[in-house]
Amino acid sequence: MENLLTPAAVRQIAQEVFREQRQDLLKSLERQFRPLWAPQPMWPEWVETTLRELIAVQERTEQHIEELTEAQKRTEARVEELAEAQKRTEARVEELTEAQKRAEERLTRLEITVQ
Repeated sequence: MENLLTPAAVRQIAQEVFREQRQDLLKSLERQFRPLWAPQPMWPEWVETTLRELIAVQERTEQHIEELTEAQKRTEARVEELAEAQKRTEARVEELTEAQKRAEERLTRLEITVQ
């Protein structure tokens, strides 16, 4: 049977995906707010507005990080459950294979006895 991804592999993949998404978000924010860095006629209002917007983005990002962390924990737990189920399935397959071999041997002995 194929091996499932280990919890560590899943965690690494999730971290890489999150890192890429974070970089994309930072680049997007930089493009979005770059025009605001230049002095504006109403600089204090622009600064305040920009700061409020950045704080809101930061709060949403932190909330998203928390949600992703919780989702990652649930995913890791599910991966562990699936790995355990896979082990139980493999053990059961071995048991059934052995039982099949014993049954075939008995059948062969019965056929020999009948002949």
